[in-house]
Amino acid sequence: MKASRNPFGLTLALVAVMSMSSFGKSARTYYDPACMERLRRNLERHEWARAQRDRALAEAERWAGRDDAFLRAMVIPPTVPRCYDIHQNGCPVHGTAANRNGLYKWGYSLDRPFKIVCPAGGEEYPSNDFAAFLASGQRDRSLLTGDYPDDGWGWQKPGEAHATWFVAYYAHWSMQREVRGALEALSLGALLSADPARARVFAHKAALLLWQLAVYYPDYDYATQARESKEHNPTYTGRITNMIWEVGWADTCAVAYDAVWPHLADDLDLQRQAGLDAAGLDQYLRERLLMTMARDITSGNGRNRGNFGAHQRALIRLALALDESTAAPTSAAMITWVLANPKPVVDSDMGLVDALENLVYRDGFPPESPGYNMIWTQGLAEVAGVLGEQASALRAHPRLRRMLLWPHELRVAGRFHPPLGDSGDIFAGVSMLSPSTLMTALRWDPDPRLAADLRGRAGAGSGDLFGESADEVLARPCTSARGRTTATGISSTCSCSPTTMPCSAMSAIRSRPTPSTTGATGYGPTPWRTTRSSSMLRARAAVVASCTPSSPMALPRSPMRPASPTRRSASTAGP
Repeated sequence: MKASRNPFGLTLALVAVMSMSSFGKSARTYYDPACMERLRRNLERHEWARAQRDRALAEAERWAGRDDAFLRAMVIPPTVPRCYDIHQNGCPVHGTAANRNGLYKWGYSLDRPFKIVCPAGGEEYPSNDFAAFLASGQRDRSLLTGDYPDDGWGWQKPGEAHATWFVAYYAHWSMQREVRGALEALSLGALLSADPARARVFAHKAALLLWQLAVYYPDYDYATQARESKEHNPTYTGRITNMIWEVGWADTCAVAYDAVWPHLADDLDLQRQAGLDAAGLDQYLRERLLMTMARDITSGNGRNRGNFGAHQRALIRLALALDESTAAPTSAAMITWVLANPKPVVDSDMGLVDALENLVYRDGFPPESPGYNMIWTQGLAEVAGVLGEQASALRAHPRLRRMLLWPHELRVAGRFHPPLGDSGDIFAGVSMLSPSTLMTALRWDPDPRLAADLRGRAGAGSGDLFGESADEVLARPCTSARGRTTATGISSTCSCSPTTMPCSAMSAIRSRPTPSTTGATGYGPTPWRTTRSSSMLRARAAVVASCTPSSPMALPRSPMRPASPTRRSASTAGP
């Protein structure tokens, strides 16, 4: 496979204008002045923004009420194993009844560390005090008392091949939900508070969590510290959690670091706890936490790699927050990796430009099931959005634009997506782009179908605190799908327009005036084919004929497949 030669004129000017200094950075570079100005404008103009701010500050105050020792203890050390479920047979007493409402429903409280509660019977596990065992350096096994003791590697029921993982479940979910939640809330509070004293408190608490994570982060190794690697897949790697969910930690830590960065120099309390001066503390966070995450992604070691678009988005956030010009990978190198990685280890590491040519079908459908394809679409849309005008030519690429529309075109009766692959059962609901993704997409592609989706979402009428309001996006004059310009906002499209999706071997027609009923047929030699009935296709054509002549139906083509194994470079291939 040839690497892309940046065929669409993309530049790295975004990185060139980043502030540079002999140490770290000299200002916020993710929440830059333009970003903060959008925040100020939203708070001034919109009630929804003020309501979001108030909720965010209340959540920050909740976490700020915890003392530093409590917050540090929330960060579980690498010596404690992690897992996201207990056992395939559920509870030792109630069996699979504990799984009746899902695998992740066991209760826990931060005030009862390492204890979890059965959702079926309400009893608490493990029987021993694991916090005391951990304080002994995980050596004093006389502390493993009661009927269900757990040393971190689970309780072993006689005759069972696999352990039941109480402590590891607490470690995983308290980190995923509580530590990340606290870090997000506190760092956002540092940005939003109009009281400088409270902003400093929030920033201190968030930076404290970042520092404690940095103490441990290089030593987290999911391949040797997790139930999944011990019992099922010894090569499944990651850090705090598996490689796919690990992407979320990079997302969270990158923007939290940028939010609290201006307060690090004056945080004498944290410098004292860390035993570092201001410069040393900043370098510690950068090198042991953020740069470790960036190297995990760019090296291809697999410790931080999600579905396509997820780790690319995280790396862009790391690049912007770090503003790194010296250590490898630099911020410029991170952005280059996302756009045109010359040496991808696996397909999901492929540069964005090459991936559009090699991994995405010509009608914009990624190669997975609809549910997972949504991750591709939302991740790539955010990458293109965060890069701003530097990605304007990339955003005009036909396949990226089509990626924004396939969730609409695959929809049946306005309510369902065909349950292809592992997207759900026969009652699977429709998957839709998030309101934030729809607003990002509408800024460069005012398609009426995207606008209709945004109007129908709960997020319409609100927006991103640091971006545009949904109302402002929807009110922007644009050209409709039929070529008419309106000054009253993005109009709706012909509701009976047919669609043909060769990638999923499906064609659909929609009734007028609303798409409440739909006729759909499958065709072609695909594993989920439903019918190749020519009479069904003729019936569909007859209904389409009743629509206006400006809405012709594209007749089905042979199902498209991605490019051949001899992959193409975007520098030599057309759309």
